[in-house]
This record gives sequence, structure tokens and C-alpha cells, in this order.
Amino acid sequence: SSAASDVYKRQIYTHPLVIYGLILCRNFYYVPPDEFLEEKQEGKGIERMLGNIRERKVMEMKLAEYRDHLEKQIAELSASLKASNEKLKAEINRKKQAEERLQESEERYCSLIYDLTDSSDVGIFILDKDFKVVWVNRALERYFGLQRDEVIGKDKRELIRERIKDIFEDPAGFTGKVFATYDDNTYIENFECHVLADDGREDRWLQHWSQPIRSGLYAGGRVEHYYDITERKQKEEKIKHLNLILQAIRGVNQLIAREKDRDRLLKGTCEKLIKTRGYYDAWIVLTDASGKPVTFA
Repeated sequence: SSAASDVYKRQIYTHPLVIYGLILCRNFYYVPPDEFLEEKQEGKGIERMLGNIRERKVMEMKLAEYRDHLEKQIAELSASLKASNEKLKAEINRKKQAEERLQESEERYCSLIYDLTDSSDVGIFILDKDFKVVWVNRALERYFGLQRDEVIGKDKRELIRERIKDIFEDPAGFTGKVFATYDDNTYIENFECHVLADDGREDRWLQHWSQPIRSGLYAGGRVEHYYDITERKQKEEKIKHLNLILQAIRGVNQLIAREKDRDRLLKGTCEKLIKTRGYYDAWIVLTDASGKPVTFA
């Protein structure tokens, strides 16, 4: 009704804040109490309405100005963020390309090294700084009776304890010398070792030669070479045996020159041949012209 509307209007005029819905709003139609109680409010009411309109317009202008300022800041920030993202993407791509080139280079290097080592007759272990097996070549597989896929990534100490030491004639000696190089990885080691024959493994003499890796991908690790010296050792043994025989023959010649008794000469000759270890046993039979044994020693 008209009366109710008038009551609502007066309430709006007399409250500086109005809750509209669930929003607390400033009341542009608010009339201070001293003005509201005056009898003549007509002129002041119009002036107040114009003032409110002007104030609202100024506020809208300030809001628009502030909005433009915020939009400008947002645009500048977005441009800066975009530039940073582009720079970051470029840096990531650069690093990715560098890593790919490095990986490709390492793969080519490893492929070259591995292909070369597989064509070598020298057995090779390559160990990293933790003395885990990085690579073994085909010759090493053949000499030790191992399979590459079974040992790569294994701890070399455990591998020696569990699978390697017992293939040698002197397990303790081999283990002690190799373990010493792991405990003090600063020097070159060189020694001979004898591999015993077994299923899939030949009797073989090897020369161990190892040194620390001081630079590159496996710096701090160690490379071990095993040279097959079986033929050399066999020749050395043969020469040693021939020297013993020559020494025995010289001794017999000296005995012949001074011994006149036949039986003592034969016995002394046998003793000389055995004593020098050129022969493990000796037996001499003296026959007559018909081939009939006359005496022996």
C-alpha cells in the first residue's frame, strides 16, 4: 500500500547502510537525522540526490581508472610471465639437447670401446667407483667361464668370493692381491695366476694387470686386464726341463771322466739323472754284442 511504501522509504532514508539480499551496501539515499527532521527538505533533497549522482559518477570513474590500471598491470605481468616461460622453455630445450648430445656421445664412446674390447684377446673387466662390474669382454668370458649378462652390475668383491676365486690354483693369493687394489685404488698391480680347467674353461696361465681409472665416465673405478701367457709359460717350462736334462748330461760326462768302475759308473749316472730332476726315474741296462743284458743299474 501507499502507507507501507512511505514507511519503507523513510526507513531507507534514515539508514546509512542497507542489506540487499545478502550484500551489505552503502545507501546513497541516506539522509542525516538532523536534515530528515527539518520541515522543509525539498530543496535539500534534490541537492542531495544530485550530490549522490555526482559522487556515484566520480566513484565509477575511479573504479574504471583503477580497473584500467589493474588490467595494465595484469597485461605487463602476463607479458613478463610469457617471456619468462619462453626463456625457460628455451633453456629446457637447450639442456635437453645438450643431454641428448652427451648421451649420444657416451653411447658412441661406449659402443666404440665395447666393440674394440670384444675383438681383443685380452680379457677385460671395467669397474665403476663402487667396484661394480660395468663391462666384461668376450675374452674374459672365455678365460673365466663367465657370462657377461650374469656379472654386469654385480659387486666385484662378491663375484670373486662366490664365483671367481675357486677357478685359480691359489684362490687366497689371487683374492688377497685383487682386494688390496680395491682397498687402495691408487697403484698399478701386476701378477701371474693359474686358471684350472673345468667344464667350459681351459687350463690357462694369465697375467693380471690393473690400474685405477682417473678420468671420464668411470673415474674412481678400475680396469683389469688378463693376458693369456699360457704358451709362454709352457715354453718356459720346456726350457727349464731341457736345462735340467743338460745339467744332468754334464754331470754324467764329468762322472765318466773320473769313474773307472763300470757298476759304480752306471749307478752314479742314474743318480745324476734323477738328482737334477731332469728325469723322475732312470734305468740303464748294459748289453753285450748280441744284445744280451750284462748288467743294469
